[in-house]
Amino acid sequence: MNRIYLFIVTLVFVLSGSSVFAQPDLAYVIVAGKNGSERKYEAGERLFIKYNGSHSIQKARGYFAGVTDGKIAILSKRTSGETALISADSILLLRKIRPGQRVFFAATGIALTGGGAVLLDRASNTSGNSGATILVIPVIGAGVYFLWAIPVSLLVEKLNEKRKSKGWAFSIRKL
Repeated sequence: MNRIYLFIVTLVFVLSGSSVFAQPDLAYVIVAGKNGSERKYEAGERLFIKYNGSHSIQKARGYFAGVTDGKIAILSKRTSGETALISADSILLLRKIRPGQRVFFAATGIALTGGGAVLLDRASNTSGNSGATILVIPVIGAGVYFLWAIPVSLLVEKLNEKRKSKGWAFSIRKL
């Protein structure tokens, strides 16, 4: 019975043309401009945005899903697909994020470091394998490199963020 009720309510909203179910237009980009230079953010990119909400500064993290009713639609992955609608003139901070890249760095670093440590332990337990021990050290070094790449990638994201307080202006432009 609950499924039928949910289906009927959803159908009524869709047929009534409610803006909650409006599909965002993907033909738009977010443009951050400062002193003649521009940075464009296209639909599908993961973004972190701080903006002036109705009563306070709010944050949105998710995919840029397009433009709906003249506002930027950010589809949140964390809060069960909730969509935040943000006007371009209320943006205070805009940052492109790459969480998948950090997951790759972490998995690769842990695998190389852990695997190298296991091989190093096995080589030390057997006699006459000093050549194998020397070959494992670069593997552990590569693992440490990937583990250090995580905070470096976070720092690069932070340095590349665009802030209104630093003179950046944000707008929406049709492709």
